Amino acid sequence: MIKVLVVDDSNFMRKVITQLVTRDPEISIIDTAGDGREALEKIRALKPDVVTMDIIMPLPDGIWALEEIMKQNPIPVIIVSSIANASSEIVEEAYSLGVTDVVQKPQNPQDMHKVGQELIVKIKAAAKIDKSRLLARLLPSAPVAQVKGIRQKAFSLLVIASSAGGPVGLDEVLSKIPEDFPSGILVVQHMPHEFLVSYIEHLSKKCCFPIRIARDGDVVLQRRILFSPGNATVELARTKKGGVVQITRPEVRLQPDIDLALASCGKVFADKVICVVLSGMGRYGVEGARIIKQAGGKIIAEDKSTAPVYGMPEAVLSEGLTDCVAPSFQITETIVNMLAGKKPCDVNKEDFLVKGIIIRACAKYLKDSCGDEKFHALTNSLSPELQQLIKTGFAVNMFYSGKLYLDFFRKIIEICVPSNVRLLEEIGQAEARTVIELYRQSLFARASGVEYLVGLMPRMLDAVFYGVRGDVLAIDVASRQGAIILRNKAYEKELAARVTRERACGWVKEMFASLLNIITVRINHETGSDAQGPFIKLNITW
Repeated sequence: MIKVLVVDDSNFMRKVITQLVTRDPEISIIDTAGDGREALEKIRALKPDVVTMDIIMPLPDGIWALEEIMKQNPIPVIIVSSIANASSEIVEEAYSLGVTDVVQKPQNPQDMHKVGQELIVKIKAAAKIDKSRLLARLLPSAPVAQVKGIRQKAFSLLVIASSAGGPVGLDEVLSKIPEDFPSGILVVQHMPHEFLVSYIEHLSKKCCFPIRIARDGDVVLQRRILFSPGNATVELARTKKGGVVQITRPEVRLQPDIDLALASCGKVFADKVICVVLSGMGRYGVEGARIIKQAGGKIIAEDKSTAPVYGMPEAVLSEGLTDCVAPSFQITETIVNMLAGKKPCDVNKEDFLVKGIIIRACAKYLKDSCGDEKFHALTNSLSPELQQLIKTGFAVNMFYSGKLYLDFFRKIIEICVPSNVRLLEEIGQAEARTVIELYRQSLFARASGVEYLVGLMPRMLDAVFYGVRGDVLAIDVASRQGAIILRNKAYEKELAARVTRERACGWVKEMFASLLNIITVRINHETGSDAQGPFIKLNITW
């Protein structure tokens, strides 16, 4: 049963939303709230799975409540609001605070029944989203400079189809697109047009390419992302200029028409199309993906592990149209591999993945601390794949194989550690300093105190080591003691356990020193296994 808290200043609207969503036997409305402060109190007491919230309410409003929810106990929040009463800046701020999805209230409150099924689908989708993905969205991505300069006609195309539950995955895919990405990019997302405008403004701060809603006559270019309007459909036509946008309004229940958009991409770009199908209800995209496949293009479907609504990805998979299935956080790397002619890695067999910004911090620290000669000896001993990545540079917001990361550390231990027994801990400190810089830009930076700091470390680990789970076991401020436990299947092996233990000690010491100016920190660690699997426990005294 999905427990939902409904937040709206209108008593009528609270009753209507309750009646609409409780038609589904899997949803239970555990309570309602009339303003932000009441909502926060009930969230603390009742611990709902999902919150639906209006953003325009008497003070404290929905934005205040959103910020406090995400600081104290992040849970999925769906905005249910009338765009007519909200400025684009307010909606954009809501997206930046981690809103999971949006539902537009009809102008006439008596018409709320028209969005009842949409709200039910989005509540169910939100309830499936892993909290670690919410936290990763709240910690800002590494700074991304907007790519400028001449945009050239695109000779290949990435097209992304997304519907209910898709915005979280879409964030993860687009924010990781590298600066040298060679294809044009088109996104077809089901979202009310007015909300889509603000969503694009939010995305533009995360992506290295300019983003805007497509217009008639736009040419598909490299170094630019085009979105279909939310109230119309993008179709592409072939001209001497390349792929050119035509805005159409086909007679379909839901705009944009995903199948029509994908089909036109297949007809214009043929085997130069990579199509990604993200979360969404029903079979939207199947026929369009079929045309792309028949033209020689490639199809990537989001894996069930990250797709909150598995309808669209499952449909293209069941029709035998997919070339690869991947979780959303690994889709961008899969696309890059396809464009480079490489076979996509089987990410589902990975124990954990590491964000590129962490590996960059590690490599930089090694080069600075060990000297050029030893660093060259280290890199020359690595696998050709790792050598190439270090040479070209890890993309800061992409995730890389945990196996590659451990192979890197195997050589570090062999070549560099004998002359510096604390090196792994020092690398952990360097990694932590890099992530702390992101933390200082986030809303989490507004909280303080040892209790908060000890709880923050597992959140940061979740954000940059996908698959590693961290929890606070205990904290006693009076006696200055606390304990953190880290879990991952890889800790069965001594290399992974050692690398994690020593680096984690560096993380803890750096966070206490940088954020609370506490220098004297003692850490005892232990490795073991219980019913939940292998773990590493850090007992901290300060």
